[in-house]
Amino acid sequence: MTINVCSALPRVSGPEGRPTPLAVLIAVALSVPTQAQARDEFNVRALEIDNPMSVPADLSQFTQAGGQAPGDYRVDIMINGEPQDTQNIKFVAGKGGRLQPELTPALLADWGVNLASLPAFQGVAPDTSIDDLEKYIPQATTHFDFSRQRLEITVPQASMNLTAQGAVDPKYWDNGVPALLLGYSFTGGNSWSDAAQGRNDNYFLNLRSGINLGAWRLRNYSTWNYSSGGGSGDGAQSQWDSINTYLQRDVPVIKGQLTLGDSYTPSDVFDSLQFRAHSWPRTTTCCRTACAALRRRCAASPTPTPG
Repeated sequence: MTINVCSALPRVSGPEGRPTPLAVLIAVALSVPTQAQARDEFNVRALEIDNPMSVPADLSQFTQAGGQAPGDYRVDIMINGEPQDTQNIKFVAGKGGRLQPELTPALLADWGVNLASLPAFQGVAPDTSIDDLEKYIPQATTHFDFSRQRLEITVPQASMNLTAQGAVDPKYWDNGVPALLLGYSFTGGNSWSDAAQGRNDNYFLNLRSGINLGAWRLRNYSTWNYSSGGGSGDGAQSQWDSINTYLQRDVPVIKGQLTLGDSYTPSDVFDSLQFRAHSWPRTTTCCRTACAALRRRCAASPTPTPG
């Protein structure tokens, strides 16, 4: 007995074995790549257990990687990897839900950006809010490291003021607190000699003292020597020596430092020389070195110490 089975499926090939148009259409549809997206969703209604009638909170910013709520954050500001300041910065939601800082031209100028070299800042008020830094400074970027509370800003060097590496802006100079300083070292020795039939004592005191009051710094370096003489018959000898005493203070207006009294010139380039300044000179001699890490120092015109 022969059983014939009739299929209800459409034919995929013609009489000559060629694919039918319908088969070609199905193959093309199956070969088109598809994309699938997935993300976590939090049911904000779960927060309404205690107050069912409250308006659900908007937690959409937290669904993005690195997303945080906009607001004011106290952050450390880094410009091209160099620390500049720590202050409160307002952050707003930017592209992709990431936080963008709201900066002002005044802040950028304080951090060393040369606004005069950037045409986009011409005519912009110093307190204008800027939340898209690249619009004003080409190739500039901002990155908010929320876990470390640090705002990292990258600005091309061509748009920065030329400053010596390691130099500190005078606005950050601090007078410190009033203080009395005292540092010392004391050494001594005793010896006996049967030939001299006596004892010899020798002591040496190295004393460094100072006073900090306001912007002024008073420093003194003194030494004391004592020798009993022992059996030599010379007798005991004691002597105080004041090596140097000087008064010093920073002068932010000229980005320098004034020194009055006994001191030494810096030995960064040439040999150090001792000098004694008796009064404020009419002109100030500023010594600038080729080492960019050194701050400019200013001292009174030296008068050679007699003898």
